[in-house]
Amino acid sequence: MNLKLLRPDGRSLTDSRPDYSPVRYPLDGAWVSVPGNGAYVANDMEGLLRGGVGPLLVEMECEDPTGAGADGVTTYRRVRVVRWHLITAAEWVRFACACARRALPYVPAGEDRPRLAIEAAEKWVTCPCEQCARKAVEAAKAAEAAEAVAVVVVARAAVVAAARAAAAARMAWAAGVEARVVWAAGVEAWVASAAAGEAEERAEAAAGKHSTVKRAEQTAALLQIIGWDDRSPLTNSASGAL
Repeated sequence: MNLKLLRPDGRSLTDSRPDYSPVRYPLDGAWVSVPGNGAYVANDMEGLLRGGVGPLLVEMECEDPTGAGADGVTTYRRVRVVRWHLITAAEWVRFACACARRALPYVPAGEDRPRLAIEAAEKWVTCPCEQCARKAVEAAKAAEAAEAVAVVVVARAAVVAAARAAAAARMAWAAGVEARVVWAAGVEAWVASAAAGEAEERAEAAAGKHSTVKRAEQTAALLQIIGWDDRSPLTNSASGAL
């Protein structure tokens, strides 16, 4: 699946960088020719978050690979959007929690603060009120304290994931109150997914295994959360059709 995160209006996330030309990807399904290295299109979660966090997730049909990609990313000269969804703050929080829960097995026995942080964030999703947001803040701080005393790298990464999940709920609440974009919650979710992936990958490496399946499973989790498979190509989550 070819995925990319964009600004709400379809602009690339890198259009403010002087070394990149601004690119706007039409949301009506029209083909666009991308100059330079072409469009950077993700194959997994690591690739999806490589260029930053934006609220608009798009699936693309792609032609003419240019060969300038990196791990998790392929570059194409011509692309068009075939499906899109504006990710909400609550969905970013749910994704952060899903990633962090995968890392809980690597938290030392008897250390409950990471689990409680995830539960506080999940509670905010079901009841996005100020009280639940404040509890998520407190839980995030407690999980961060657990991170400070974690002596095993794998455990530390797992605790970071849990703390960032709770922080995502805090940022999502702030974004809602201030009528701002969900960028901040997305960034926290990004950190949570990276930390959880690190915990799992380090644990597998210690066991003599090496696999990229974990990041692919994170991608699948995000798509399930936003109901991606419930929509056919050439549809979106706003009006129903391009």
